[in-house]
Amino acid sequence: MSELICATCGAPMQAGQKFCGICGGKPAEPPPPPPPPPPPPSPVPVYIPEPVPAPAPEPKPENPPEPAPLRFFDYLTMVLIFSVPIAGAVIASMWAFGWALGKSQKKNRKDFALAQFIVSAACIVGFLVFYFVNFTAMNELFKVIFS
Repeated sequence: MSELICATCGAPMQAGQKFCGICGGKPAEPPPPPPPPPPPPSPVPVYIPEPVPAPAPEPKPENPPEPAPLRFFDYLTMVLIFSVPIAGAVIASMWAFGWALGKSQKKNRKDFALAQFIVSAACIVGFLVFYFVNFTAMNELFKVIFS
């Protein structure tokens, strides 16, 4: 059993005594029971967003098929066309820079026309240099001979 304590002198008292045997005081009131612990907080719902799936990677473009090789007669025809002085230069430049090939661009034809265009341009520049160098030299020679 729990013992009581006198409120006046602090002496211990037996359970059931109404007055202290030493001083005659009344017993101290028992301390109030401790308050019950507060209930645990209810869990607050937390919004957790659903993971957004990553976008699917775009498929890698397939390698374009290799262009069909040109046949011997294709090359022969192009060489004959390019050998015509002005028309050949015009056609070579058109094909070399992708003009007039239409939707069916043939890489081999374009590459060959570009090579022919470069060779033709180099020949024309070489001819002009050779012509003007020799023209001035021949002009000097004729001046000496016919003077």
